[in-house]
Amino acid sequence: VLQLKGMGVHDPRKFDFLTPPSEQTLIKAFELLYALGAIDATMELTDYGKKLAKLPLDPTFGHLLLQSSKFECTSDILTVVSMLSAE
Repeated sequence: VLQLKGMGVHDPRKFDFLTPPSEQTLIKAFELLYALGAIDATMELTDYGKKLAKLPLDPTFGHLLLQSSKFECTSDILTVVSMLSAE
């Protein structure tokens, strides 16, 4: 959902997916993005959400990475995110 919003898709619920996600899955995605501060109450990307959308990561991992500088633990978070993102 974040990637679609970042590409300019206004309402991802109306996007023509090959295999569409369930309505509940989309709702959970919007709730997560709102909780992270990536979208506002009108489902528009915030400035923070635009930064987050540029990262090729799960939004939660991207959020951890973007916030890590505030806590001076960027190196540690990079290690954790790298380990959790490895396939």
